[in-house]
Amino acid sequence: MSTLRARGRSVVLAMMLTIGGCAMQQPVPLPSTFEVQPLVKEMWTPKADNLVLVLDASSSMSQGYNGFEKFD
Repeated sequence: MSTLRARGRSVVLAMMLTIGGCAMQQPVPLPSTFEVQPLVKEMWTPKADNLVLVLDASSSMSQGYNGFEKFD
């Protein structure tokens, strides 16, 4: 008889937590509208004077790695 009583209490507790959790949800706030800001050239400064790209076309690049082809 005590297991039936414990099971009943567990069911009631689960129902209360479910109902309480749904009741406590806050409404989702609407996102603010996006306003376009003009870009001012003086706000931006270059971080690098040079850019170097290196293309590795060696034979090891033709082999796959983790199922992906590195270089075609």
